[in-house]
Amino acid sequence: MIIGGKYEVLDALGRGGMGTVYRVRHQELGAIFALKTLHPHWLGEADSVRRFYREARVIAQLRHPHIVKVFDIGQDGDRHYFVMEYVQGRALNEILAQEGPLPLARVLAISRQVARALSYAHARQPSVVHRDIKPHNILIEEDTERVVVMDFGIAKLLDERPTQETGVGVFIGTPAYSAPEQMRGDLTVDGRTDIFSLGLVMYEMAAGRKLFAGLSQQEIVGKQLYETHEYALAFDQPVPMAFRQLVAKAVAKDRNRRFATAAALLEALDKVSESVTPWPRSPLSLWLSGAALIGFSLLATRLWLPEHLVLVKWLQSWTRSADLAQPDQPTSAPEPKPALESPPSPAPPSSASVPAVAPSAVPPTPFPAEPISNSASIPAVAPSAVPPTLPPVEVVSAPVPSPPAPPRAQRSLEEELTSQFNLESAPRTEERKPRQEPAARPEPPKPPFDPAQGLEQALRRGKAP
Repeated sequence: MIIGGKYEVLDALGRGGMGTVYRVRHQELGAIFALKTLHPHWLGEADSVRRFYREARVIAQLRHPHIVKVFDIGQDGDRHYFVMEYVQGRALNEILAQEGPLPLARVLAISRQVARALSYAHARQPSVVHRDIKPHNILIEEDTERVVVMDFGIAKLLDERPTQETGVGVFIGTPAYSAPEQMRGDLTVDGRTDIFSLGLVMYEMAAGRKLFAGLSQQEIVGKQLYETHEYALAFDQPVPMAFRQLVAKAVAKDRNRRFATAAALLEALDKVSESVTPWPRSPLSLWLSGAALIGFSLLATRLWLPEHLVLVKWLQSWTRSADLAQPDQPTSAPEPKPALESPPSPAPPSSASVPAVAPSAVPPTPFPAEPISNSASIPAVAPSAVPPTLPPVEVVSAPVPSPPAPPRAQRSLEEELTSQFNLESAPRTEERKPRQEPAARPEPPKPPFDPAQGLEQALRRGKAP
Protein backbone atom coordinates (compact mmCIF):
# COMPACT_ATOMS: atom_id res chain seq x y z
CA MET A 1 0.00 0.00 0.00
CA ILE A 2 1.30 3.46 -0.91
CA ILE A 3 0.26 6.49 1.15
CA GLY A 4 0.69 10.00 -0.16
CA GLY A 5 2.22 8.67 -3.36
CA LYS A 6 5.66 8.08 -1.74
CA TYR A 7 5.34 6.13 1.52
CA GLU A 8 5.26 2.38 1.12
CA VAL A 9 3.63 0.60 4.05
CA LEU A 10 5.76 -2.25 5.40
CA ASP A 11 3.84 -3.32 8.51
CA ALA A 12 1.71 -1.99 11.39
CA LEU A 13 3.49 -0.91 14.59
CA GLY A 14 0.50 -0.23 16.84
CA ARG A 15 -3.06 0.97 17.16
CA GLY A 16 -4.39 3.63 19.54
CA GLY A 17 -7.57 5.52 20.28
CA MET A 18 -7.01 8.13 17.59
CA GLY A 19 -5.27 6.19 14.84
CA THR A 20 -2.86 3.52 13.64
CA VAL A 21 0.92 3.75 13.28
CA TYR A 22 2.72 2.02 10.36
CA ARG A 23 6.32 1.42 9.48
CA VAL A 24 6.87 2.87 6.00
CA ARG A 25 9.72 3.40 3.56
CA HIS A 26 10.17 6.53 1.49
CA GLN A 27 10.26 5.35 -2.12
CA GLU A 28 12.76 7.94 -3.32
CA LEU A 29 15.02 8.26 -0.25
CA GLY A 30 14.76 4.67 0.96
CA ALA A 31 14.58 5.91 4.57
CA ILE A 32 12.35 4.24 7.15
CA PHE A 33 9.75 6.33 8.97
CA ALA A 34 6.73 5.91 11.23
CA LEU A 35 3.45 7.10 9.72
CA LYS A 36 0.34 7.77 11.84
CA THR A 37 -3.14 7.84 10.27
CA LEU A 38 -6.47 8.94 11.75
CA HIS A 39 -9.12 6.25 12.23
CA PRO A 40 -11.88 6.43 9.60
CA HIS A 41 -14.66 6.64 12.21
CA TRP A 42 -13.22 10.01 13.40
CA LEU A 43 -13.42 11.57 9.96
CA GLY A 44 -16.91 12.87 10.54
CA GLU A 45 -15.91 14.81 13.66
CA ALA A 46 -14.19 18.08 12.87
CA ASP A 47 -12.81 18.41 16.38
CA SER A 48 -11.07 15.03 16.12
CA VAL A 49 -9.50 15.97 12.78
CA ARG A 50 -8.41 19.31 14.20
CA ARG A 51 -6.84 17.61 17.26
CA PHE A 52 -5.01 15.19 14.97
CA TYR A 53 -3.32 17.96 13.03
CA ARG A 54 -2.74 19.94 16.19
CA GLU A 55 -0.67 17.05 17.57
CA ALA A 56 1.53 17.10 14.49
CA ARG A 57 2.09 20.84 14.75
CA VAL A 58 2.91 20.68 18.47
CA ILE A 59 5.50 17.92 18.01
CA ALA A 60 7.00 19.74 15.02
CA GLN A 61 7.76 22.71 17.29
CA LEU A 62 9.70 20.50 19.74
CA ARG A 63 13.28 19.65 18.82
CA HIS A 64 14.70 17.47 21.54
CA PRO A 65 16.54 14.11 21.44
CA HIS A 66 14.00 12.55 23.84
CA ILE A 67 10.91 13.75 21.97
CA VAL A 68 9.79 12.10 18.75
CA LYS A 69 10.29 14.25 15.61
CA VAL A 70 7.74 15.05 12.90
CA PHE A 71 8.92 15.45 9.29
CA ASP A 72 5.80 15.58 7.11
CA ILE A 73 2.02 15.97 7.19
CA GLY A 74 -0.63 15.40 4.54
CA GLN A 75 -3.90 13.91 3.31
CA ASP A 76 -4.39 11.07 0.85
CA GLY A 77 -8.07 10.98 -0.11
CA ASP A 78 -9.99 10.37 3.12
CA ARG A 79 -6.81 9.38 4.97
CA HIS A 80 -5.11 12.00 7.16
CA TYR A 81 -1.54 11.28 8.18
CA PHE A 82 1.71 12.71 9.45
CA VAL A 83 5.22 11.22 9.30
CA MET A 84 7.52 10.82 12.35
CA GLU A 85 10.97 9.40 13.00
CA TYR A 86 11.10 5.64 13.33
CA VAL A 87 12.58 4.38 16.62
CA GLN A 88 13.63 0.73 16.61
CA GLY A 89 12.70 -0.44 20.09
CA ARG A 90 9.95 -1.40 22.50
CA ALA A 91 7.44 0.57 24.51
CA LEU A 92 7.99 0.67 28.27
CA ASN A 93 4.75 -1.22 28.97
CA GLU A 94 6.05 -4.14 26.86
CA ILE A 95 9.35 -4.17 28.76
CA LEU A 96 7.59 -4.21 32.14
CA ALA A 97 5.27 -7.00 31.01
CA GLN A 98 8.25 -9.13 29.93
CA GLU A 99 10.87 -8.28 32.58
CA GLY A 100 8.90 -7.19 35.63
CA PRO A 101 10.56 -4.78 38.11
CA LEU A 102 13.59 -3.07 36.62
CA PRO A 103 16.93 -2.49 38.38
CA LEU A 104 17.06 0.84 40.16
CA ALA A 105 19.88 2.11 37.94
CA ARG A 106 17.75 1.53 34.84
CA VAL A 107 14.69 3.10 36.49
CA LEU A 108 16.71 6.21 37.20
CA ALA A 109 18.18 6.29 33.69
CA ILE A 110 14.74 6.13 32.04
CA SER A 111 13.20 8.62 34.48
CA ARG A 112 15.97 11.16 33.95
CA GLN A 113 15.54 11.10 30.17
CA VAL A 114 11.78 11.56 30.44
CA ALA A 115 12.33 14.39 32.92
CA ARG A 116 14.68 16.10 30.45
CA ALA A 117 12.03 15.91 27.73
CA LEU A 118 9.36 17.33 30.05
CA SER A 119 11.66 20.06 31.31
CA TYR A 120 12.29 21.13 27.72
CA ALA A 121 8.59 21.03 26.76
CA HIS A 122 7.48 22.93 29.88
CA ALA A 123 10.06 25.66 29.27
CA ARG A 124 8.79 26.36 25.76
CA GLN A 125 6.80 29.50 24.94
CA PRO A 126 3.97 28.67 25.06
CA SER A 127 4.53 25.87 27.56
CA VAL A 128 3.53 22.39 26.38
CA VAL A 129 1.99 19.98 28.92
CA HIS A 130 1.83 16.39 27.70
CA ARG A 131 -1.05 15.27 29.99
CA ASP A 132 -0.68 11.59 29.00
CA ILE A 133 2.67 10.38 30.36
CA LYS A 134 2.38 6.60 30.72
CA PRO A 135 4.46 3.51 29.79
CA HIS A 136 2.62 3.14 26.46
CA ASN A 137 3.94 6.53 25.30
CA ILE A 138 7.56 5.98 26.38
CA LEU A 139 9.68 4.20 23.78
CA ILE A 140 13.12 2.66 24.52
CA GLU A 141 15.52 2.37 21.60
CA GLU A 142 17.19 -1.03 21.39
CA ASP A 143 20.81 -0.24 20.56
CA THR A 144 21.30 3.00 22.49
CA GLU A 145 18.71 2.74 25.31
CA ARG A 146 17.59 6.22 24.28
CA VAL A 147 14.19 7.15 25.68
CA VAL A 148 11.68 8.88 23.37
CA VAL A 149 8.40 10.43 24.53
CA MET A 150 5.58 10.01 22.02
CA ASP A 151 1.88 10.80 21.50
CA PHE A 152 1.26 14.46 22.16
CA GLY A 153 -2.32 14.04 20.95
CA ILE A 154 -3.89 15.60 24.06
CA ALA A 155 -1.03 17.94 24.82
CA LYS A 156 -2.10 21.33 26.09
CA LEU A 157 -0.68 24.71 25.13
CA LEU A 158 -1.12 26.87 28.19
CA ASP A 159 -1.99 29.97 26.20
CA GLU A 160 -4.71 28.41 24.06
CA ARG A 161 -8.41 28.92 24.74
CA PRO A 162 -10.55 25.97 25.78
CA THR A 163 -12.19 24.12 22.92
CA GLN A 164 -14.82 21.45 22.85
CA GLU A 165 -12.29 18.65 23.26
CA THR A 166 -10.54 20.47 26.12
CA GLY A 167 -13.52 22.20 27.68
CA VAL A 168 -14.13 22.99 31.33
CA GLY A 169 -14.97 19.95 33.46
CA VAL A 170 -14.07 17.52 30.67
CA PHE A 171 -11.56 14.81 31.67
CA ILE A 172 -8.98 13.95 29.04
CA GLY A 173 -6.27 11.41 29.79
CA THR A 174 -5.72 7.96 31.27
CA PRO A 175 -7.24 7.56 34.78
CA ALA A 176 -4.50 5.20 36.05
CA TYR A 177 -1.80 7.87 35.40
CA SER A 178 -3.70 11.18 35.74
CA ALA A 179 -3.33 13.72 38.53
CA PRO A 180 -6.33 14.70 40.69
CA GLU A 181 -6.57 18.20 39.18
CA GLN A 182 -6.55 16.67 35.70
CA MET A 183 -9.50 14.45 36.66
CA ARG A 184 -11.44 17.46 37.85
CA GLY A 185 -10.97 19.11 34.46
CA ASP A 186 -9.12 22.02 35.99
CA LEU A 187 -8.06 24.52 33.30
CA THR A 188 -5.08 25.60 35.41
CA VAL A 189 -3.15 22.39 34.92
CA ASP A 190 0.57 22.93 34.44
CA GLY A 191 3.80 20.98 34.37
CA ARG A 192 3.16 19.50 37.83
CA THR A 193 0.50 17.31 36.22
CA ASP A 194 3.16 15.60 34.12
CA ILE A 195 5.36 15.27 37.25
CA PHE A 196 2.56 13.34 38.99
CA SER A 197 2.20 10.98 36.00
CA LEU A 198 5.96 10.42 35.83
CA GLY A 199 6.00 9.62 39.57
CA LEU A 200 3.42 6.86 38.97
CA VAL A 201 5.56 5.50 36.10
CA MET A 202 8.68 5.49 38.31
CA TYR A 203 6.82 3.56 40.99
CA GLU A 204 5.60 1.01 38.45
CA MET A 205 9.12 0.48 37.07
CA ALA A 206 10.61 -0.06 40.54
CA ALA A 207 7.73 -2.07 42.06
CA GLY A 208 6.73 -4.02 38.94
CA ARG A 209 3.03 -3.14 39.35
CA LYS A 210 0.76 -0.12 39.00
CA LEU A 211 -0.09 1.96 42.02
CA PHE A 212 -3.83 1.47 41.31
CA ALA A 213 -3.53 -2.14 40.19
CA GLY A 214 -6.79 -4.11 40.46
CA LEU A 215 -9.02 -1.02 40.72
CA SER A 216 -11.65 0.05 38.23
CA GLN A 217 -11.71 3.54 36.74
CA GLN A 218 -14.48 4.63 39.13
CA GLU A 219 -12.50 3.37 42.15
CA ILE A 220 -9.40 5.17 40.91
CA VAL A 221 -11.34 8.42 40.52
CA GLY A 222 -12.77 7.97 44.02
CA LYS A 223 -9.34 7.46 45.58
CA GLN A 224 -7.96 10.44 43.72
CA LEU A 225 -10.73 12.92 44.45
CA TYR A 226 -12.30 11.87 47.76
CA GLU A 227 -9.53 10.32 49.85
CA THR A 228 -7.33 12.81 51.64
CA HIS A 229 -4.45 10.62 52.82
CA GLU A 230 -1.38 10.11 50.67
CA TYR A 231 -0.63 6.89 48.84
CA ALA A 232 1.20 4.04 50.56
CA LEU A 233 4.20 3.10 48.44
CA ALA A 234 5.36 -0.51 48.86
CA PHE A 235 8.40 -1.86 47.01
CA ASP A 236 9.22 -5.53 46.68
CA GLN A 237 12.92 -4.85 46.10
CA PRO A 238 15.07 -2.72 48.45
CA VAL A 239 15.39 0.86 47.27
CA PRO A 240 17.19 3.81 48.88
CA MET A 241 15.18 6.05 51.17
CA ALA A 242 16.03 9.03 48.94
CA PHE A 243 14.25 7.35 46.02
CA ARG A 244 11.18 6.56 48.17
CA GLN A 245 10.96 10.18 49.27
CA LEU A 246 11.39 11.38 45.69
CA VAL A 247 8.50 9.25 44.38
CA ALA A 248 6.29 10.16 47.33
CA LYS A 249 6.86 13.85 46.66
CA ALA A 250 6.18 13.46 42.93
CA VAL A 251 2.79 11.74 43.52
CA ALA A 252 1.56 14.04 46.26
CA LYS A 253 -2.14 14.75 45.86
CA ASP A 254 -1.63 18.42 46.55
CA ARG A 255 0.33 19.75 43.57
CA ASN A 256 1.83 22.47 45.77
CA ARG A 257 3.69 19.72 47.64
CA ARG A 258 5.16 18.23 44.48
CA PHE A 259 8.30 19.35 42.69
CA ALA A 260 7.68 22.83 41.39
CA THR A 261 9.15 22.10 37.96
CA ALA A 262 10.45 19.20 35.94
CA ALA A 263 13.92 20.74 36.23
CA ALA A 264 13.71 20.40 40.04
CA LEU A 265 12.65 16.77 39.65
CA LEU A 266 15.55 16.16 37.29
CA GLU A 267 17.99 17.64 39.81
CA ALA A 268 16.66 15.31 42.52
CA LEU A 269 16.95 12.33 40.17
CA ASP A 270 20.54 13.27 39.41
CA LYS A 271 21.43 13.30 43.11
CA VAL A 272 19.86 9.88 43.70
CA SER A 273 21.57 8.53 40.60
CA GLU A 274 24.97 9.79 41.79
CA SER A 275 24.48 8.06 45.14
CA VAL A 276 23.61 4.78 43.39
CA THR A 277 26.18 4.96 40.55
CA PRO A 278 28.91 7.41 41.59
CA TRP A 279 31.22 6.70 38.61
CA PRO A 280 30.92 9.00 35.59
CA ARG A 281 29.17 7.51 32.57
CA SER A 282 29.96 9.94 29.78
CA PRO A 283 32.47 8.66 27.18
CA LEU A 284 34.74 11.65 27.74
CA SER A 285 34.80 11.10 31.51
CA LEU A 286 35.50 7.40 31.07
CA TRP A 287 38.30 8.16 28.59
CA LEU A 288 39.89 10.72 30.93
CA SER A 289 39.62 8.32 33.88
CA GLY A 290 41.22 5.52 31.86
CA ALA A 291 44.04 7.80 30.66
CA ALA A 292 44.73 8.97 34.22
CA LEU A 293 44.79 5.39 35.48
CA ILE A 294 47.21 4.30 32.75
CA GLY A 295 49.48 7.29 33.42
CA PHE A 296 49.53 6.58 37.14
CA SER A 297 50.36 2.91 36.48
CA LEU A 298 53.27 3.85 34.19
CA LEU A 299 54.63 6.34 36.73
CA ALA A 300 54.37 3.85 39.56
CA THR A 301 56.13 1.22 37.44
CA ARG A 302 58.87 3.68 36.52
CA LEU A 303 59.53 4.58 40.15
CA TRP A 304 59.16 1.11 41.59
CA LEU A 305 60.85 -1.12 39.01
CA PRO A 306 64.51 -0.01 39.56
CA GLU A 307 64.23 -0.46 43.32
CA HIS A 308 62.57 -3.79 42.76
CA LEU A 309 65.42 -4.98 40.52
CA VAL A 310 68.03 -3.88 43.09
CA LEU A 311 66.11 -5.73 45.78
CA VAL A 312 65.93 -8.88 43.64
CA LYS A 313 69.70 -8.76 42.96
CA TRP A 314 70.44 -8.26 46.65
CA LEU A 315 68.22 -11.21 47.59
CA GLN A 316 69.92 -13.40 44.99
CA SER A 317 73.42 -12.50 46.25
CA TRP A 318 72.36 -13.02 49.86
CA THR A 319 70.88 -16.43 49.03
CA ARG A 320 74.06 -17.42 47.18
CA SER A 321 76.20 -16.35 50.15
CA ALA A 322 73.98 -18.27 52.54
CA ASP A 323 74.28 -21.39 50.38
CA LEU A 324 78.08 -21.11 50.35
CA ALA A 325 78.19 -20.59 54.10
CA GLN A 326 76.26 -23.76 54.84
CA PRO A 327 78.49 -26.74 55.87
CA ASP A 328 78.69 -29.81 53.73
CA GLN A 329 76.90 -32.98 54.61
CA PRO A 330 78.33 -34.52 57.79
CA THR A 331 80.82 -37.30 57.16
CA SER A 332 82.21 -39.88 59.48
CA ALA A 333 84.90 -38.35 61.67
CA PRO A 334 88.27 -40.09 61.79
CA GLU A 335 88.85 -42.25 64.78
CA PRO A 336 90.88 -40.37 67.38
CA LYS A 337 94.18 -41.84 68.38
CA PRO A 338 94.88 -42.72 71.97
CA ALA A 339 96.31 -39.94 74.01
CA LEU A 340 99.29 -42.06 74.94
CA GLU A 341 100.53 -44.88 72.82
CA SER A 342 103.53 -47.02 73.70
CA PRO A 343 105.81 -48.53 71.10
CA PRO A 344 104.44 -51.66 69.49
CA SER A 345 105.22 -54.80 71.40
CA PRO A 346 104.14 -58.40 71.17
CA ALA A 347 100.64 -59.00 72.48
CA PRO A 348 100.50 -60.87 75.80
CA PRO A 349 98.93 -64.26 75.95
CA SER A 350 96.15 -62.89 78.19
CA SER A 351 93.08 -61.20 76.51
CA ALA A 352 92.59 -58.81 79.44
CA SER A 353 92.40 -55.13 78.55
CA VAL A 354 94.46 -54.17 81.63
CA PRO A 355 98.05 -53.46 80.56
CA ALA A 356 100.59 -55.96 81.86
CA VAL A 357 103.74 -54.55 83.48
CA ALA A 358 106.92 -56.57 83.73
CA PRO A 359 108.39 -56.70 87.24
CA SER A 360 111.51 -54.76 87.73
CA ALA A 361 114.24 -55.54 90.28
CA VAL A 362 115.79 -52.14 90.04
CA PRO A 363 114.30 -49.36 92.11
CA PRO A 364 112.90 -46.53 89.96
CA THR A 365 114.87 -43.35 89.64
CA PRO A 366 113.46 -40.10 88.26
CA PHE A 367 114.16 -39.14 84.67
CA PRO A 368 115.64 -35.72 83.96
CA ALA A 369 112.93 -33.13 83.19
CA GLU A 370 112.54 -31.98 79.59
CA PRO A 371 110.78 -28.84 78.25
CA ILE A 372 107.29 -29.31 76.88
CA SER A 373 106.86 -28.92 73.15
CA ASN A 374 104.65 -26.04 72.00
CA SER A 375 103.44 -27.79 68.88
CA ALA A 376 101.79 -30.75 70.55
CA SER A 377 98.00 -30.77 70.54
CA ILE A 378 98.03 -32.88 73.73
CA PRO A 379 100.50 -31.94 76.45
CA ALA A 380 103.52 -34.20 76.47
CA VAL A 381 104.06 -36.35 79.53
CA ALA A 382 107.26 -35.68 81.39
CA PRO A 383 109.42 -38.75 81.80
CA SER A 384 109.03 -40.39 85.11
CA ALA A 385 111.86 -40.98 87.50
CA VAL A 386 112.69 -44.43 86.23
CA PRO A 387 116.25 -45.72 86.02
CA PRO A 388 117.65 -46.00 82.51
CA THR A 389 118.13 -49.69 82.99
CA LEU A 390 114.38 -50.29 83.38
CA PRO A 391 113.21 -52.97 80.95
CA PRO A 392 110.68 -51.91 78.32
CA VAL A 393 107.12 -51.91 79.54
CA GLU A 394 104.63 -53.78 77.49
CA VAL A 395 101.34 -51.89 77.28
CA VAL A 396 98.23 -53.18 75.64
CA SER A 397 96.14 -50.29 74.31
CA ALA A 398 92.52 -50.32 75.35
CA PRO A 399 90.01 -50.67 72.50
CA VAL A 400 88.97 -47.34 70.99
CA PRO A 401 85.33 -46.56 71.84
CA SER A 402 82.87 -46.19 68.97
CA PRO A 403 81.44 -43.72 68.19
CA PRO A 404 84.41 -41.38 68.91
CA ALA A 405 84.34 -39.44 72.12
CA PRO A 406 82.98 -35.89 71.78
CA PRO A 407 85.26 -32.93 72.34
CA ARG A 408 84.04 -32.60 75.91
CA ALA A 409 85.26 -36.12 76.74
CA GLN A 410 88.63 -35.38 75.17
CA ARG A 411 89.00 -32.25 77.26
CA SER A 412 88.13 -34.27 80.36
CA LEU A 413 90.80 -36.83 79.47
CA GLU A 414 93.35 -34.09 78.84
CA GLU A 415 92.61 -32.45 82.19
CA GLU A 416 92.86 -35.80 83.95
CA LEU A 417 96.25 -36.55 82.40
CA THR A 418 97.48 -33.08 83.21
CA SER A 419 96.46 -33.35 86.83
CA GLN A 420 97.81 -36.92 87.09
CA PHE A 421 101.24 -36.13 85.76
CA ASN A 422 101.48 -32.59 87.20
CA LEU A 423 101.66 -31.01 83.73
CA GLU A 424 100.60 -27.62 82.49
CA SER A 425 99.02 -27.11 79.07
CA ALA A 426 101.16 -25.11 76.73
CA PRO A 427 99.56 -22.26 74.74
CA ARG A 428 98.62 -23.23 71.20
CA THR A 429 99.03 -20.00 69.34
CA GLU A 430 101.57 -17.98 71.28
CA GLU A 431 105.16 -18.97 71.91
CA ARG A 432 105.64 -19.92 75.47
CA LYS A 433 108.15 -17.76 77.26
CA PRO A 434 110.55 -19.29 79.75
CA ARG A 435 109.27 -18.79 83.21
CA GLN A 436 111.58 -17.71 85.96
CA GLU A 437 111.35 -20.49 88.44
CA PRO A 438 111.89 -19.63 92.10
CA ALA A 439 114.60 -21.27 94.01
CA ALA A 440 114.10 -24.98 94.24
CA ARG A 441 112.83 -26.16 97.54
CA PRO A 442 113.52 -29.56 98.81
CA GLU A 443 110.49 -31.74 98.27
CA PRO A 444 109.75 -34.92 100.07
CA PRO A 445 110.30 -38.00 98.01
CA LYS A 446 107.22 -39.20 96.13
CA PRO A 447 106.20 -42.80 95.75
CA PRO A 448 107.17 -44.41 92.51
CA PHE A 449 104.73 -43.77 89.61
CA ASP A 450 103.26 -46.65 87.73
CA PRO A 451 102.60 -45.50 84.12
CA ALA A 452 100.36 -48.40 83.23
CA GLN A 453 98.08 -47.86 86.19
CA GLY A 454 97.84 -44.12 85.58
CA LEU A 455 97.05 -44.62 81.90
CA GLU A 456 94.32 -47.11 82.74
CA GLN A 457 92.67 -44.77 85.23
CA ALA A 458 92.85 -41.88 82.79
CA LEU A 459 91.29 -43.87 79.98
CA ARG A 460 88.48 -45.09 82.22
CA ARG A 461 87.65 -41.57 83.32
CA GLY A 462 87.80 -40.32 79.73
CA LYS A 463 85.11 -42.69 78.51
CA ALA A 464 82.40 -40.88 80.43
CA PRO A 465 81.54 -37.50 78.86
